[in-house]
Amino acid sequence: MEKEKNNNLEEEYQKSLSDYFEADDAVKKMEQYKVIKKYFELVKKRKELDEKETKLYKKRLRIRYANCNHILVESKTDVIYDFEGRTYRYYGCIKCGLDEAVRERDYGCNREEVTMLELMKEYGIYRIDGIRTGIRCDLSEARDLYEDLKEKYPDADDEEMAEIFKNSKKAKKLMNKMN
Repeated sequence: MEKEKNNNLEEEYQKSLSDYFEADDAVKKMEQYKVIKKYFELVKKRKELDEKETKLYKKRLRIRYANCNHILVESKTDVIYDFEGRTYRYYGCIKCGLDEAVRERDYGCNREEVTMLELMKEYGIYRIDGIRTGIRCDLSEARDLYEDLKEKYPDADDEEMAEIFKNSKKAKKLMNKMN
C-alpha cells in the first residue's frame, strides 16, 4: 500500500514537471511576438506597482495613526458573563479611524481594517491613548459627524472639538442608537 502511494506520488510529480516545462516552452515561443512580450512586461510592471502601492498605503496609515491626537468614542463593548462579569470597552478615534475593536473582527474586514490590524499587532497596540468623549456609538457614524463639525468649526483645536462633539445633539442621538 505504501509503495503504491509512492508510485502515485512520483507519477503525479513527473506529470506536473512535464506540464510545467511544456507551459514554459509555450511561453518562450510566445515571447517572440512583440505584442505578447509587451504584455508580459506590463503584467510584471503592474505587479511591482501593486506591491509599491500596498507598501505606501500602509506607510500612510501608519503615519496618520501615529501623528493623530486621538479623540475617542467607545466603539464597542463586550460583557463577558463569567463569574466576574467583566466588561471590555474598545475605543476608536473619530479623527483617524484607528479602532481597538478591529482586533475582534479577524474576518470580513475591509482593506483599512486589515492594515490597521496588522499595524496594531506589529506595534503591540492594545489601548489607544487620547481624549475620551464619553460617547458610546458607531465609529463610522461618529467619524462622519466629526467631519461635519470640523467643517463648521475649522479653527477648533482637538480639545475644543472633543467638547463640541460630546455636546452635539447628533452625538447624543448616535449614543442613544447604540443603547
